[in-house]
Amino acid sequence: MKRFLCALFCLFVFVYAYADTRNVTWYNEDGTIYTTTTCTVGGDVILPQAPTKIGYTFKGWGTYYKLEYIESTGTQWIDTGYYANNTTVFTLRANKASCSGYVNGTSGNQNAFYVCGGQWAWYSYRDYKYAIDTNSINVFIIKNKQFFINDVLIDQQTSAVPSIWRSPYTFVLFGLKRNATTVSSYPLKIYGASFAEGNTLVHNFIPAQRMFDGAVGLYDTVTQQFFGNSGTGEFIAGPSVGGI
Repeated sequence: MKRFLCALFCLFVFVYAYADTRNVTWYNEDGTIYTTTTCTVGGDVILPQAPTKIGYTFKGWGTYYKLEYIESTGTQWIDTGYYANNTTVFTLRANKASCSGYVNGTSGNQNAFYVCGGQWAWYSYRDYKYAIDTNSINVFIIKNKQFFINDVLIDQQTSAVPSIWRSPYTFVLFGLKRNATTVSSYPLKIYGASFAEGNTLVHNFIPAQRMFDGAVGLYDTVTQQFFGNSGTGEFIAGPSVGGI
């Protein structure tokens, strides 16, 4: 059975007859108004009757807009909180490569698990250059000591690497984490990113905008957490493509 959800958007409008009440507007998934209710300031919001749609089961009222992409101007970045390890399969859907996470904590360009900047890509002890910077969606994958762009094997690790390892630093999107505290950020447009460990999906990030304050970031559908900007300035929000 398919599922759908509708967007909850609180439109704060003074009701002149009652200074302590507000109108709450409820939207359908296509952006049209479903209904409007009234709530008391400081009180609970009473949910309206669930909408119906033939062939679907109502999942609930969403609190995020799903976006086509989010874009960094070069000063915004997101710390995923994830520590890469030897089983990690990383997939990035973006216009160019820009993300990072050191493997063994060596400062410099070795012992690293990341792609960055749009022109340089590094994998473990090996480095190589592959320029790709387009306005279209490109798919970057790192797995099994191999680096792919759009299903094409670009390079692979051939020198000795530890068989079991775990990064001491969390993985950053839109930038390069050079040590525990230093992040270099890059302009980038991300359409989605994910981490799997073997065949198990552990994080699946989709571009999103939080409804109540308009914050733009990535929503993890696995942990159901929102990851906002850890840098400066604001992400550019792509077009809305529904609710989460």
